[in-house]
Amino acid sequence: MSGDDEELRAKLVGLACQIVPYNMAHNAEAEACDLLMEIERLDLLEQYVDESAYPRVCLYLTRQVIIFRHSISLKLTY
Repeated sequence: MSGDDEELRAKLVGLACQIVPYNMAHNAEAEACDLLMEIERLDLLEQYVDESAYPRVCLYLTRQVIIFRHSISLKLTY
């Protein structure tokens, strides 16, 4: 990555770190997960998940794995 790309990525991660806590506080766990997956920083999610959001986040991520696996198998079939 070039210096410009790294700078833009750092800005993007900074924005995500502002958006994700808001989403988590307003029962938008799926949107928070999607955002972090999109920027490939799902590792940041742990710091925003509290006891009440934990079951919903786990369920959502588990379903995403199932969907992802299914879409890969469909691509391999065709």
